[in-house]
Amino acid sequence: MTTEIKAKYNVEQVVKWKWDIVCNCKYSNNAETWEIYNWESDTPQPSQSEIETAISEYQVVLDNKATADEEAKAKKETDKASAKAKLIAGEAMTEEEANVLVGV
Repeated sequence: MTTEIKAKYNVEQVVKWKWDIVCNCKYSNNAETWEIYNWESDTPQPSQSEIETAISEYQVVLDNKATADEEAKAKKETDKASAKAKLIAGEAMTEEEANVLVGV
């Protein structure tokens, strides 16, 4: 199982993802609130509302990646089990199944 990443606890990553700008944040109240104290750009800092919207958007990206990673891992395990069964039975394997067995 993958570790869930919460965008709201990683505002620096959100800003880098959305605006490609490096910043530093100070978190308080168990990271429920944050404040940017270093903005490394001449570009004006987005509003709190804009950043909160970006946090929601970035959380969707993180969730989609986690889902894709879990699905890929499950498929690899399925292919591995199928390849093993076919190898034992002397049946032909798909290329994906063979790749899983040899670690490609």
